[in-house]
Amino acid sequence: MLGLPLDKVKVKIGDSDLPPAPVEGGSWTAASVGSAVMEACDGIRKELLSRAGKLKNTPLDGAELADVTFVDGEIRMKGDLPAACPCPKCCAGLTSPSRRN
Repeated sequence: MLGLPLDKVKVKIGDSDLPPAPVEGGSWTAASVGSAVMEACDGIRKELLSRAGKLKNTPLDGAELADVTFVDGEIRMKGDLPAACPCPKCCAGLTSPSRRN
């Protein structure tokens, strides 16, 4: 969904710093939260593409989600692999997520 290598993905469940969630239980948890994860990934993809389009010297200006693919930590124009923007570059200036106290 986001085109990241698995070693760059951190899954956190059962952490008391996170909001309450259903009991962890393999496929039950996947079925319960899978659509929320999918929706969050869609939002992240839209935000990253929006940020990429605002960067100087990027080939992604004006691109729509249907025009791009997320691969190996980059946003790439479909059919034009050299036309890419690294996702970390799109995240520049973002603050870390807030934590519950």
